Amino acid sequence: MKRRWQRVGVALATALLPIVACAATGPPEPGARPWALEGQLVFQHLAELETMAVGAIAQDPQGFLWFGTQTTLLRWDGVRLRSYARNPEASGSLADNFIRSLLVDESGRIWVGSNSGG
Repeated sequence: MKRRWQRVGVALATALLPIVACAATGPPEPGARPWALEGQLVFQHLAELETMAVGAIAQDPQGFLWFGTQTTLLRWDGVRLRSYARNPEASGSLADNFIRSLLVDESGRIWVGSNSGG
């Protein structure tokens, strides 16, 4: 019976520790943003992405993040977002702008699956 109460006590202490720790830090400073991490993290609103539904995500060996949407293929380099769209005049262009899947193979090449194949 004593062991059971010890487990309950440990569970209760574990559950309450984060609450007590937050209360111990005191109230936030005026104008402080609770989601900011000492200036190390910045959230930026990208208006051009508001209506895009991302259906596929991949990261290549260089660290670029690739996003497949219903209207384009996007590459994020950590600073800028670059868009790649179908161009029927260019060889090697995307087969379609509706990107269904992304895959980075063992050689580091990115494979793009679209509505029209590819």
